[in-house]
Amino acid sequence: LYALFLPNFDMLYNGDPQSPILGVHWSLGVEEQFYLLWPLVFVLFRHRGAFALVVLAVCAAAECVIGNSHGRFAYFHLFPNMLYLGSGALLATTVFHSKDRLHRIIDKCPRSLRSLVYVIGVPTLFLLLGWAADYPTRITAVRAATIAFFLFVVVDQSHWGRPSLPMGSIPGLSWLGKRSYGIYLLHMVALVLVYQLTPL
Repeated sequence: LYALFLPNFDMLYNGDPQSPILGVHWSLGVEEQFYLLWPLVFVLFRHRGAFALVVLAVCAAAECVIGNSHGRFAYFHLFPNMLYLGSGALLATTVFHSKDRLHRIIDKCPRSLRSLVYVIGVPTLFLLLGWAADYPTRITAVRAATIAFFLFVVVDQSHWGRPSLPMGSIPGLSWLGKRSYGIYLLHMVALVLVYQLTPL
């Protein structure tokens, strides 16, 4: 399963692996499965945007229904996670096909308002996580807010000539961003080595 980029199904049906080093790889499997399946949307269907929205709507419904009763399935399976990955891919598709129209829309948004989204958005997400922690039915609203916020961040950082918070100009942040996923995949290796080599 791990060799075929299906580690999330091992986690789903067999529980956590005996080796904690393998535990974080479920998310890599979800991403690889998405990269294989999402292009088929555009190969098989001519009305790209409309069908992509239908796919996201179905995944959102699955997230609401399955997530409330089968938390492990909602966490490790590809289809509920399509809601997040597909939202970013749909934004990329929109930019590709309607870049000029998107730029005309976002140019009308003042920089002060965009800065306010950051100031309000980050603490609001943390508050919402606490608000939904013990209420699974509230998780869907929190996830929708999270997706909306980070889609805004992508647009703000990539498609405005002057982003309200130029993260790319912060020393070291771009360097870390290019390596952060690799660090995530290896951090359990480091923890296990430290645990094995450090006398208790």
